[in-house]
Amino acid sequence: MRGLELTPAGDVFCLGAVLAYAATGRLLFGATETGLNTPMLTATACVHTPPNTSALTAAFSLSTRAAS
Repeated sequence: MRGLELTPAGDVFCLGAVLAYAATGRLLFGATETGLNTPMLTATACVHTPPNTSALTAAFSLSTRAAS
Protein backbone atom coordinates (compact mmCIF):
# COMPACT_ATOMS: atom_id res chain seq x y z
CA MET A 1 0.00 0.00 0.00
CA ARG A 2 2.83 2.40 0.78
CA GLY A 3 5.27 0.88 -1.71
CA LEU A 4 7.70 -0.29 0.99
CA GLU A 5 9.68 -3.53 0.98
CA LEU A 6 7.92 -6.49 2.57
CA THR A 7 9.59 -7.75 5.75
CA PRO A 8 8.88 -10.35 8.45
CA ALA A 9 7.30 -7.53 10.49
CA GLY A 10 4.27 -7.80 8.20
CA ASP A 11 3.91 -11.46 9.13
CA VAL A 12 4.03 -10.58 12.83
CA PHE A 13 1.38 -7.90 12.30
CA CYS A 14 -0.88 -10.36 10.46
CA LEU A 15 -0.40 -13.01 13.15
CA GLY A 16 -1.41 -10.49 15.81
CA ALA A 17 -4.50 -9.52 13.83
CA VAL A 18 -5.53 -13.16 13.33
CA LEU A 19 -4.98 -14.01 17.01
CA ALA A 20 -6.98 -10.96 18.11
CA TYR A 21 -9.84 -11.98 15.79
CA ALA A 22 -9.69 -15.56 17.08
CA ALA A 23 -9.80 -14.34 20.68
CA THR A 24 -12.62 -11.83 20.28
CA GLY A 25 -14.49 -12.50 17.02
CA ARG A 26 -13.96 -8.82 16.15
CA LEU A 27 -11.65 -7.20 13.63
CA LEU A 28 -8.89 -4.96 14.99
CA PHE A 29 -9.73 -2.31 12.43
CA GLY A 30 -13.46 -2.88 12.90
CA ALA A 31 -15.26 -1.78 9.81
CA THR A 32 -17.99 -4.17 10.95
CA GLU A 33 -19.66 -1.44 13.02
CA THR A 34 -20.31 0.56 9.83
CA GLY A 35 -21.05 -2.45 7.66
CA LEU A 36 -18.24 -1.38 5.34
CA ASN A 37 -15.68 -4.13 5.20
CA THR A 38 -13.87 -3.85 1.87
CA PRO A 39 -10.19 -4.79 1.55
CA MET A 40 -9.27 -1.20 0.59
CA LEU A 41 -11.05 0.31 3.62
CA THR A 42 -9.41 -2.23 5.92
CA ALA A 43 -5.96 -1.57 4.42
CA THR A 44 -6.46 2.18 4.78
CA ALA A 45 -7.55 1.75 8.40
CA CYS A 46 -4.44 -0.38 9.10
CA VAL A 47 -2.23 2.46 7.90
CA HIS A 48 -4.10 5.45 9.35
CA THR A 49 -5.87 4.37 12.56
CA PRO A 50 -4.77 2.53 15.71
CA PRO A 51 -6.22 -0.96 16.24
CA ASN A 52 -9.31 -1.33 18.41
CA THR A 53 -8.00 -3.55 21.21
CA SER A 54 -10.78 -2.78 23.70
CA ALA A 55 -12.08 -6.37 23.67
CA LEU A 56 -8.69 -7.89 24.48
CA THR A 57 -7.19 -8.60 27.87
CA ALA A 58 -4.52 -6.17 29.05
CA ALA A 59 -1.58 -8.52 28.37
CA PHE A 60 -2.76 -9.54 24.91
CA SER A 61 -3.55 -5.94 24.06
CA LEU A 62 0.01 -4.84 24.84
CA SER A 63 1.52 -7.56 22.64
CA THR A 64 -0.84 -6.73 19.77
CA ARG A 65 0.06 -3.03 19.96
CA ALA A 66 3.78 -3.87 20.08
CA ALA A 67 3.43 -6.00 16.94
CA SER A 68 1.65 -3.26 15.05
